Amino acid sequence: MPAEKVCEKLKAKDSQICDLKYEKSVDFSTVKFDKLKVKELKKILENWGEVCRGCTEKSEFIRLVKELLPKYEPEAAKKRKDEL
Repeated sequence: MPAEKVCEKLKAKDSQICDLKYEKSVDFSTVKFDKLKVKELKKILENWGEVCRGCTEKSEFIRLVKELLPKYEPEAAKKRKDEL
């Protein structure tokens, strides 16, 4: 059943049910950064407490996330290097 239909049916019981949103967890050891949206890349940087000043292209965000990966996710960075 589509999420919209489920939401409509459950809305009668609890109107807040349609407002629920869950953060996706990213597996940094296997994720393909070029498949992520810019919004998701920005969220990763935000969670790390970093900002990409002057970034206008998706490739710039990807480059920064890859540069900072060993600092914030060392295990994932190690796994990624082992695969290359």
